[in-house]
Amino acid sequence: MKNAFVARAEAFFEEFPFLNRYAKVEELFSQPKVERVDLNLLDEIGRDRQEDLYDTDVRFILIGADGEGLKMLRQTQTVDVGFTFDFIAWYNGRLVQGETVYEGIKQLNDANQVRFVLKIESQFHTNCVDYHVSNRIEITVYKVPSGVSFSDWLSRIKEAATDELKKNLAKIDNI
Repeated sequence: MKNAFVARAEAFFEEFPFLNRYAKVEELFSQPKVERVDLNLLDEIGRDRQEDLYDTDVRFILIGADGEGLKMLRQTQTVDVGFTFDFIAWYNGRLVQGETVYEGIKQLNDANQVRFVLKIESQFHTNCVDYHVSNRIEITVYKVPSGVSFSDWLSRIKEAATDELKKNLAKIDNI
């Protein structure tokens, strides 16, 4: 019998067969996830970064109803930024530029073309002893609730954000 991780991952790939174009079960680092499209996702940008022995790459792929990739979103530019604090510490950060998920959807001219947003996070690890390179992948499939069009869902979550802001402002204004 297969172990539980592999059985669950294979069931996930059967439910979302388009995943086979982008990953293999044996490459998975963690159990694949399915989540609801929300405002935080819409602000995400694909990115890559290098940390010690790891290279991390995050891609977002807009998937159509037929399972075909409509658009891949990756970073377009990385700018290194540095700050000094009282001449004691040096902070080196990275500013990532590129299309957000929302901007990618808007470029399609019809949000209803999108059925899923696929997030693939790949981490490449290089072992300095034997120069072995391993690839570990985490997958998240984002979708809107069944029976709701993508454009209607985008409108609903924008309205929810506006309502949330108004409630927070009302709490602050009440003495």
